Amino acid sequence: MAEAGSKRRKQQLMLAAGLSLLLLIGWLLAGRQETVREIKTVQVRILPDTGLYFVTREEVLEMVGGGPEGVAGRRVASVRPEMLETQLKALPFVKTCDVYADLSGNLKITLEQKRPLMRIISRSGESYYLAEGGEKLPFSKQFTAHVPVANGNIAENLADSTHAKTPVLQSLVELATFMDKQAFWSAQIEQVYVDNYSELLLIPRVGNHSIVLGNTDRLPEKMEKLGLFYTKALSKLGWDSYERIDLRYERQVIGVKKSTFNNEAETGAGTVTAQ
Repeated sequence: MAEAGSKRRKQQLMLAAGLSLLLLIGWLLAGRQETVREIKTVQVRILPDTGLYFVTREEVLEMVGGGPEGVAGRRVASVRPEMLETQLKALPFVKTCDVYADLSGNLKITLEQKRPLMRIISRSGESYYLAEGGEKLPFSKQFTAHVPVANGNIAENLADSTHAKTPVLQSLVELATFMDKQAFWSAQIEQVYVDNYSELLLIPRVGNHSIVLGNTDRLPEKMEKLGLFYTKALSKLGWDSYERIDLRYERQVIGVKKSTFNNEAETGAGTVTAQ
């Protein structure tokens, strides 16, 4: 029995050694093939495929080496796909990147772009974007993202940090993230103004009124109340009936009609209580 067990162990060891040798040979052959294989085409794919590209195909091809004609016929190893991938990942708008050459000699490059959620115009006049997670992205002169614009008393500039660091900008990140997940509010709110008290004022796309949000405390509740006000009041009286809609108070929305805007005794007109 012991002799039979010893024989099986020897066979297993020989099999493992054989498999290891085959893997090593395969790895060496693959490395040699990578060294001598020539590039036939360069295929660039940029995601999401929406037509809005902050990183263009031409920029990517330039980094490869002057475009498909510039690298066609060159060996894959001379392009150094791993280094190219690292360089592309360093671009500010690139979220993920994958570069490899297939067995047919096609150099394939797939990029996923970061997604801007809000455009910021600081009080110094500098423009940049806020992306998911509060990351800052430089403003692109080639393409403009169709996202809400925030301006006013925003002190923080692009170079101050890689991510939003001041309470004002962090509030804008929270608001932008919320609206991005709500199709109606994403389409309805086109501008956010930060006043001298760091309170947020929303400017809608439809309706000649402003919306006083204040801060982002209880944000889902406030926006739910605003939706209720739209349904109960504006849908009946008209979208231009109110000058201002105030969401800062709990369990109610205060709508100030245009005709009573300058009359403090009547500013409570149009109040809707959220149950």
